[in-house]
Amino acid sequence: MAKQAKPKFSSAKVLKKQRKNLLVFLSVISLAKIIWLWNQPNHILLGSDTENYFSGLEGLVKEGIFSTAGNLHYWPSGYPIIMWPFAEISTQLFSFFVGSIQIIFFSFSIYYFTTQLQKTIFSTLFWPSALFLSFNPTLFLNAPAIGYEVNAAACFLIALGAFLKSSIRANRSLKDREIWYAASSLALATFMQPRISILAFTFFCIWALAFFRRSLALLMVLITSLLVALGPLLMIGRNIVANDFVAISTNLGTTMNIGAGPESTGGYTNKATGVPCSTIEGNPAVQDSHRVKCVLNWYLENPKDAIGLFIRKFQFHWSPWFGPLANGTTARSPWLDIHPFRSLVQTQEGINLVYGNTGKLISWGWEIGSLFLMFWGFIAFWRLGGLAQVMAALLLVPSFLNAFSSMLTIGDNRFRIPTLTLSLLLQFLGGYAIFAKRRMRMWVHPRQESTWVGLNWKKNSEKDSLPA
Repeated sequence: MAKQAKPKFSSAKVLKKQRKNLLVFLSVISLAKIIWLWNQPNHILLGSDTENYFSGLEGLVKEGIFSTAGNLHYWPSGYPIIMWPFAEISTQLFSFFVGSIQIIFFSFSIYYFTTQLQKTIFSTLFWPSALFLSFNPTLFLNAPAIGYEVNAAACFLIALGAFLKSSIRANRSLKDREIWYAASSLALATFMQPRISILAFTFFCIWALAFFRRSLALLMVLITSLLVALGPLLMIGRNIVANDFVAISTNLGTTMNIGAGPESTGGYTNKATGVPCSTIEGNPAVQDSHRVKCVLNWYLENPKDAIGLFIRKFQFHWSPWFGPLANGTTARSPWLDIHPFRSLVQTQEGINLVYGNTGKLISWGWEIGSLFLMFWGFIAFWRLGGLAQVMAALLLVPSFLNAFSSMLTIGDNRFRIPTLTLSLLLQFLGGYAIFAKRRMRMWVHPRQESTWVGLNWKKNSEKDSLPA
């Protein structure tokens, strides 16, 4: 039997130099993006829902936290509340301040994640993953835009980094500060977009079952869930005082109805869509709940149509940003302004090429290839066992739960951005698994066993922890 290859760990001096170089690299990129933002008209980069956020923000500035502005209850109020202090400082430059902080926050998330990756057996991925995440066009160019999406993606990256840091501890406990770093990070994401709470819950379920026995795992999930729930609870409390009804927001029923009905495509369309729904009296929360029930009942009564819509929404969620298969609300993305296919549609010949059979073939290849790399990355890491197995689950499960949430509402490729850091890492690992099989063998530590203590797969011990 061939001798098991042992992972190589760099010296502390080399690791420190790598971290310093990465910090300089990310600082230069951040400064360049801040300068670019300053040179935008009015020093602002508009996102898909900018006007709605600004409408809610205006209500906060004029009336305070308990403003009755409609957009503060129709849309989740978390993101406007985060912008509020900057608007109080300067009504002219607050969007520049917000965009700059978002740029720095995204760069910090890359730094934090990769420096934790550096301390594990996956240290060879330090620079490749940093470069891959830093130069992804969607994340790179949309980081300063007014919107929660890239911020949420950064929050997941920080949570994943905290998990990696916790994984190298010999003696793990619920007092580990990394658990609270991750919980605080995903609490921020949930405050900006409440539906992320389900993704956060599964993230901590996987973490807890991997590292703790069932009683402690349950306690960890309960405590972290309470922390993550603080954002939605604050929004509910605000709506109770301001509007006298209990709701996080009141747009779920409308959103679900756009993506349902016999005339629906599953995504946004100019055609009238929706399902027959009787009108009732009541506050916006009651009406919203009524619409949700109408849509769910229609799905149950029309299972064949529902399945077709779910499949299309899933495809839209993973669709390319541009081209014949693209479906979503990313028209303002700066990436589309410089997309290589965009320049081709200036002539009729180019339009026929991009939106014809050739363009469709390329788009389908891109989408199917992306999903293949994700699944292959998951399979390759799952086979390694131990830390790699848990990491594979943390990357895949939230990404696909996010896609399933689109299937219940609207198929929109913008909706995958909050978990884009996770799905991109899976694709990166899938590509790495194909082209670097020999190097992956170095990641199977000779003392490493499978984990999943909460599921009683194998006994957890110091063997599960790898040297820094």
